[in-house]
Amino acid sequence: MRTACLVLAYAAPRVLAAAVEIYRGIGWDVFVHLDCKADTARYRAEMGKAADLVYFIDEPLSVFWGGFSMVLAEFKLIDAALRSAQYDFLLYVSDDTFPIRPPEALAAMPDPACERITMRRVLPGSGFAWRYEGLYHYDHPATNPRGGGPGRPIDDALVEAITEAQAVGRMGKKHLDIYWGFAYWMLTRPTIEAVLDICRGDPVLWHSFKYSSQPDEIMIHSVIANYLPDRKTMEGPVYMDFSKPNGPAVYHRLADLPADLPTHFYFARKFVPAAVLAPEGTQPA
Repeated sequence: MRTACLVLAYAAPRVLAAAVEIYRGIGWDVFVHLDCKADTARYRAEMGKAADLVYFIDEPLSVFWGGFSMVLAEFKLIDAALRSAQYDFLLYVSDDTFPIRPPEALAAMPDPACERITMRRVLPGSGFAWRYEGLYHYDHPATNPRGGGPGRPIDDALVEAITEAQAVGRMGKKHLDIYWGFAYWMLTRPTIEAVLDICRGDPVLWHSFKYSSQPDEIMIHSVIANYLPDRKTMEGPVYMDFSKPNGPAVYHRLADLPADLPTHFYFARKFVPAAVLAPEGTQPA
């Protein structure tokens, strides 16, 4: 059984390089979507020799935190892998993610009878329901919550997006039970192919998530729950600690992680770009 590792990348080339050595060592192919806002030459240089071991996605997108562009980049990675080979499993992670289990445990992780994706039902009117029920457009500097300081003008692209969002609002969003989970997963090929077909075959569904908040944490999850209820699922494989305010905890080395992590976690994020994750002398220069 073959596995493709799909990586959403922006700012952690050294972490990714250390992880790639492990992924390739157990026979996993690695596909990387590097945000087009990043300096590609510098990123590859910081990856060192590991850059030659991965497939970089052509014509990458500009990815905005919390926007539908994150889903589009995710789908570009999926499409590239499905076109490349007959992979049985697809793993989706970020470039600040690193394996926390031995290589032999990673190699034994794929299970054709189970999808690894965290899914929590979001009750209507609850604290998370607004993400889907409202209309949001984060894929523009002027409207992104993390778009950065002044000087973010309205342009034609933003006006067109708002006009389309208004049309979605008048029509009404697709009636679904919404499920939330961390964006990162390992799915079987039949499931991910079915998800793509469902999403792309229903314009109302597509646009309902296009103008939602943080759709990468609800779209695939909700499609599986509503349209593929026979799929057996278990918790996602990537550990993140949101137990404290101001975002997830960050790590500088593997020893910073809790020692008693549940066994279903095989990876952790967010490692800082300069994290020490390889034996001395092997970290890319």
